[in-house]
Amino acid sequence: MIIDAHTHIFPDAVAPRAMEKLTAVMAQYAGCLPEEVPVSHKGTREALCRQLETSGIDHALVLNIATSPRQESAVNDGALNLNRGNQRLKALGSIHPDSPGALEELERLNEAGVPGIKLHPDYQDFLVDDQKLYPVYELCSDLGLPIVFHAGFDPLSPDLCHCPPEKAARVIKDFPRLKIVLAHMGGMEMWEDVVQYLPASENLYMDTAMVYDCIDPVLYKKIIRTHGADQILFGSDSPWHDPLIEIQYLQSLRLKDEEEEAILGMNVERLFGPF
Repeated sequence: MIIDAHTHIFPDAVAPRAMEKLTAVMAQYAGCLPEEVPVSHKGTREALCRQLETSGIDHALVLNIATSPRQESAVNDGALNLNRGNQRLKALGSIHPDSPGALEELERLNEAGVPGIKLHPDYQDFLVDDQKLYPVYELCSDLGLPIVFHAGFDPLSPDLCHCPPEKAARVIKDFPRLKIVLAHMGGMEMWEDVVQYLPASENLYMDTAMVYDCIDPVLYKKIIRTHGADQILFGSDSPWHDPLIEIQYLQSLRLKDEEEEAILGMNVERLFGPF
């Protein structure tokens, strides 16, 4: 079984605008035209399901982000609706750190069976070890709700990394029972810091999203060996990267068969439950 643990989609009505806005951010950083930014589908549920079918991927985890407090309830209502009506996809919720009802929203998500939340420190404008987030981390720890963080560099904020490995390590230390996924192998384009600062922990996971053309394979494999294959989740960051290329790059590391199988699917179900 193959499960993509890092995908994004948008409601059909806003998908074109959302894709245009995000593509423009990437194009500005890359110094290219928006139409030159590669995308693997149009950012809709139908497009993602079609990609899974053609790629031989069984399921996908959809990561939602509340980019403002007023979006919080609507984003989570969408996640709940997706989880009721689609066996191929499973959505995470999100809260916004400036929302006065964030803790109540976490309770609502937990009661509804949402298996975790996604936080994006760059788009939500917070540092990962900011004390204002600690009540959120404490409640997620108590509820057993995993948090997926965007970690490392992001083109939205090229001069300030909101979730570098060193700061993430402080959260891991302060909340040892909190299940954390640091996307992009612990810190996009900061993998030497991943090796230096992030401790191996049974509650720290990383995903492989968007790394195939960025990380040296020797360093990639070193991080897997340091933290253990059981702590690594296959992810693509679709529609921004093609999941098949991410799979091929992972397979090029020539891990043991059981390690590869765990990364490609078993670890996701162990952390977020069966689809």
